[in-house]
Amino acid sequence: MEDVSEARGVVDFVNRSIHIHRIIPSAIQEEVFCFIDYDGYGDSFYYKSHYHEQNPTYIQDILILDTCYSDHFNRNNIDRDLGKENCGCCVFGGDLIFKFLQQICAAMFIGNHFKGLDYSVRGKENLVTKLKDILNKLELNKKTVADVYFMMINYNQSNKKHDSQLEFSDYCEK
Repeated sequence: MEDVSEARGVVDFVNRSIHIHRIIPSAIQEEVFCFIDYDGYGDSFYYKSHYHEQNPTYIQDILILDTCYSDHFNRNNIDRDLGKENCGCCVFGGDLIFKFLQQICAAMFIGNHFKGLDYSVRGKENLVTKLKDILNKLELNKKTVADVYFMMINYNQSNKKHDSQLEFSDYCEK
């Protein structure tokens, strides 16, 4: 995970077979980030060292939720994901912009209790720019959670109706 020094907790979205306390060939961050210092991701993952001291500012609470593997743009999966928040990532075939918007919707439901959102893009600086542009456009157009929700649902229906594969990021720009 990127360094989030002020975080006291993490919500992690994974599959149902989390492997806490084991390093396995398919290790991805959630299996290890709370126990060891490491670098890399997936095939590039490598162990650096154990944490030797309990740092009082280190993340203390970890909530782990499972993710769907496919059909992310299906209304039932959108509803399922928003009920938990943002499940899935590129490892599970998710669209990063779509997942970002789900996270934004979930954060907006929290309201005044929401203090900040750290969204991991793991070294994809061009994606950071794209996400900021989309967020600014949504704010400028005063889009609500309901507007974004219907945009996500309509994307799937629009692609089926027009037999096209318009990328979600391009759909957001319309």
